[in-house]
Amino acid sequence: MTHPERRDQRRVPLDPGYTVSFSLQGIAFQGLPTPNLSGGGLCVMVPADQARHFHRGVVLEDLRLQHPSLPKDILRGEVAYTMGGGHLASMRHIGVGVKFLEVPAPAMEALNAFVAAHFQEA
Repeated sequence: MTHPERRDQRRVPLDPGYTVSFSLQGIAFQGLPTPNLSGGGLCVMVPADQARHFHRGVVLEDLRLQHPSLPKDILRGEVAYTMGGGHLASMRHIGVGVKFLEVPAPAMEALNAFVAAHFQEA
């Protein structure tokens, strides 16, 4: 299940107040922690007992970033990698890297501005 991580953009570390919701194969996921975010994607912590659903290439629908400082657009994302290694029975969550798909221009601008503000770029 573990794949090498390949980031192509800087990620902003986020506090526990940042969460995400989405649907995957008919299963709704709500309020999952999002430890980091970039203009191109995010990491989401999913329950280990649901890990079997999160293989590379699977698409997350109705993806919503749940924080007032982030865009409210409904997005789509593709699982790029999973992290967690080890025995899933002993883990509560696994990290899943998600690449955003077909982001509307205003949402992309807002995401890039959020990242730039974190790194104090103009």
